[in-house]
Amino acid sequence: MNHSHDEPTKAWSRKKVLLVDDFRNFIVTMRNMLASLGFVIIDTAHNGEEAVDRIMSRRYDIVLCDYNLGPGKDGQQVLEEVKQRQLLSPLTIFMMVTAENSLEMVMGAAEYQPDEYLIKPFTKQVLEKKIRRLMEKKESIRRIEKKMEAMEYQEALEICEELIGQHPQHLADLLKIKGDLLIKKGAYEEAQRFFHEISSLGKFPWALLGQGRINYLQGRYEEAEKIYRELIRANDKIMAAYDELAKTLTKLGRFPQAQEILMQAVEVSPKAVRRQRELGEIALRNQDLDTAQKAYSRAVKEGKFSCYKSPDDYTGLAKVLAENAAPEKGLKVLQEAAAEFSQDVPSLVRISVAKSVAFMKMNKPEQARKEIDAAMKIINKDPATFNPAVGMDLARTLLSQGDGKLGREFLRRIVQSNHEDETILSNVKEMCKELKLEGEGEKWLEEAVEEVVRMNNEGVRLVQSGDLKTAIRYFEKATETLPENKLINANAAYALMLYLKAKGPEPDKLTKVRNYLSRVHRLDADYPDLPKLVSIYRQLTQVQLPWMKTID
Repeated sequence: MNHSHDEPTKAWSRKKVLLVDDFRNFIVTMRNMLASLGFVIIDTAHNGEEAVDRIMSRRYDIVLCDYNLGPGKDGQQVLEEVKQRQLLSPLTIFMMVTAENSLEMVMGAAEYQPDEYLIKPFTKQVLEKKIRRLMEKKESIRRIEKKMEAMEYQEALEICEELIGQHPQHLADLLKIKGDLLIKKGAYEEAQRFFHEISSLGKFPWALLGQGRINYLQGRYEEAEKIYRELIRANDKIMAAYDELAKTLTKLGRFPQAQEILMQAVEVSPKAVRRQRELGEIALRNQDLDTAQKAYSRAVKEGKFSCYKSPDDYTGLAKVLAENAAPEKGLKVLQEAAAEFSQDVPSLVRISVAKSVAFMKMNKPEQARKEIDAAMKIINKDPATFNPAVGMDLARTLLSQGDGKLGREFLRRIVQSNHEDETILSNVKEMCKELKLEGEGEKWLEEAVEEVVRMNNEGVRLVQSGDLKTAIRYFEKATETLPENKLINANAAYALMLYLKAKGPEPDKLTKVRNYLSRVHRLDADYPDLPKLVSIYRQLTQVQLPWMKTID
């Protein structure tokens, strides 16, 4: 073997490989093929569950996963789960192995992007060539990934520019990363120029998607719509274009058109659980109950073995059935959900609330009340189980039951936790309109928003006046009142970090900062001020934030 190939092959003996296939014969063949290429550490898994367990307990450099794995999770669902739970290092190579290339399969998996497809049968030479190319590519972006993980986007950009000059063979990937980094950094004008420049060289879908996103982020929704429609016309398999277009049309208040786009998308790629759920939500909003029922049913079916399985699919389906004069069927769906999510407390809250809606439709207010009380008991014990969707359903049931005081209290909590979220605010307005509380609702809304703004501004004033101790106490109280408000949590972290910068590290205060930042990240991973706050945190301590992966 020539020298240039000998070196990597030596290094391959240290690489960890996971083979996932339900056919033992194929595993034996693959093991021999990999061994002859110089791989020594080769683990195996025979089904999807086992594959996820293996990836949880060991860090692999390469995962070769068959698409069809018999009963249970398929290869796509393994990929979804390990990506969604961040179990894979960005440097791990994930190859999807398949004997078929039916559109539904390829579209499903393409949404969660394996690094490569291997269509059976393939030769040792094909496998070697693909592994070599992907390893080179992953190695070249290792430094960028490290900086991105630490949210140090400017440094990542500088490395990216340097690599563009050094690795022409990975130019397409590096340019795509550069576009993403410009958006993450908030350099919208520069990103717009960059995507425009790339688009003048040819129709690169990722560059057009980037242009659309910039327009969306800057509130130019009609422009964004035009770009996404053009993309779909040119290539109707780019699923992100459908999602972004539906989001844009929703923003424009054109709900029937948004539904139409999602219906087209699920025709192309029916296995995407989250998109089926979104279609269910918007169809229900448009009172197209047949489409909503179909979409939620598909989400329940496809979600069975998926990490995107959610109680919302069951509660959505139950809600549609209740609207469609079949609340008894809805209750049956909710019994199934209660069994499916019996260990998940937040899910049980949602299920109880959905049951109360079904009982109201069946004209059984006592049973409805019982379910509400069960939900309330959990929420009072653990406020984190309360989210806008649950709150809206609770408020609607309470207000229609005549319990105005408690119903309004829930609405106030939703509005104050999400006072910058136009979608949630407009949903609250719409609900008040439905319940014939329009004038009153507007008033509650205004007062609730004003109260948060006042609360936040008072804390900011204390920070600006240099009274950091009082500001910290103030924001601590504010986060107890509004644990789900991103702005309040971000400012609480900032006040604490200013104090620690001046006084030196204090472990208990650093823990609080970490909790505030983790909460902001959980609520919105793309929160614009998060990179700046993380950067200050990193100056104070070398400790990783909980959601960050270690990249060696």
